[in-house]
Amino acid sequence: MELERDLMDKFLTYLLEHGFPEESLLTEYKAGRGRVDLAVIDTTTQLPIMLFELKSRKRRDFVRMGTDQLRRYVQELNLPEEIPTYLVFPKDVDPFFEVIEVDANISNLDVAEYKSVKSIDYNLQRKARLAEKANKAEKKKEEVVDRFSLVSWILAGILFGIGVGSKIWSFTLSATDLTLLGAIIGLIIAPFASKIKFWGIEFERFRKAKNK
Repeated sequence: MELERDLMDKFLTYLLEHGFPEESLLTEYKAGRGRVDLAVIDTTTQLPIMLFELKSRKRRDFVRMGTDQLRRYVQELNLPEEIPTYLVFPKDVDPFFEVIEVDANISNLDVAEYKSVKSIDYNLQRKARLAEKANKAEKKKEEVVDRFSLVSWILAGILFGIGVGSKIWSFTLSATDLTLLGAIIGLIIAPFASKIKFWGIEFERFRKAKNK
């Protein structure tokens, strides 16, 4: 435990010296029933963009255990599978730690199959994660628009049918009937309008944050 605390101190110092904002570095970050040793978050959206687990030994069992932990954290936090996850080990030479990027979906690789990470860029990872979020927001917005278009055509068909039926069977809709019909149409359309607005705002928010 003492070794891991010393390792964390060295690693945090390194990240701060290499451009990581202090407020972006959250230790013991809560992930469901567990806690990530270190999560790097985007300070604008407060979304995790990198996860790190620190281990006292670079051995196959430690790598497997750390990879399994990171996989659970990604699932618990409902993060995209593309988010980079890393293991950090102590090292005898400067900077006194080694970082390897692991695939949280694979837990049976040998230690030798992982390669050390030479550099970690905060802004690069931040922009990559924001681009993913923006694309997902745009996709959801398009899906809502498509469903809204379908519902609009259905409603138009129903209204057309009512109009034709009133001519054929000579019935007249009262003011109360028209008010009720308008209220029903409004209730059907309102959720779509709010969703389109919501996803539009989300998309713009991610795009603006990405461009900063």
